[in-house]
Amino acid sequence: MEKQNNPESRYDRIMRGQGRVFGPTLDAMVRDVDARVPPEASGAHREILESWPMAPDGQVIDAEALFDHLSALRVAPEAVPPHVGGGSSAKAAAGVILGALVGVPLGSLAYFIAHAALLPYAMRGSDAVMWFIIASVIGVCGAVGARQGWQPSRLGYALARAMLAFVLGAVVSAFVAAFVADALGSLFQVSRMEGAFAMGIVFTIMPAGGFLGGLLCAIWAGRHGWRRWRSS
Repeated sequence: MEKQNNPESRYDRIMRGQGRVFGPTLDAMVRDVDARVPPEASGAHREILESWPMAPDGQVIDAEALFDHLSALRVAPEAVPPHVGGGSSAKAAAGVILGALVGVPLGSLAYFIAHAALLPYAMRGSDAVMWFIIASVIGVCGAVGARQGWQPSRLGYALARAMLAFVLGAVVSAFVAAFVADALGSLFQVSRMEGAFAMGIVFTIMPAGGFLGGLLCAIWAGRHGWRRWRSS
């Protein structure tokens, strides 16, 4: 049976970064190898950390042996939790498709940002530049999906969830922002002559609201996915 988490345990203090336990180098290694410890070996690994001998002054006894133990885990393949499952060619193909679908709105957003703030004026009307940026983002998202489907990793799991959450959050947030802006415009009797108010909603408020909402959702989903990787 796995050792239950103790709020005062060495492992929890290290993972939360609450003070020095084994020292800066060894504490960083414990955090680094955490994702590579198989679930079935997690209890034994934590027991080693909790029972490792320490001198009265807080110094690690036989620090070299602990370093060797953590170094062996660092080069081990990253353990995949049961709720994620192993990779396969079918999952990689599905990952490419789903990643590319997510990449379409992300690529459009990337072009919108580049067009507004990064591209020289002479390049802003170029269709080739637009399609290059969008296609590049689609390719990156497809590659992330394929990599995660073929060989799942903690980073890929969190990143895939973050990208999907960004798209969904951006769509919902954009419409919510438009609804709120329209309601406020009616409340304060903002002039709607010549469609200026509607254009402001469509071309300013909706993109800004969508971006901020999508960003917040992506951050939440990425952090949740990173933690959930080891939840089973």
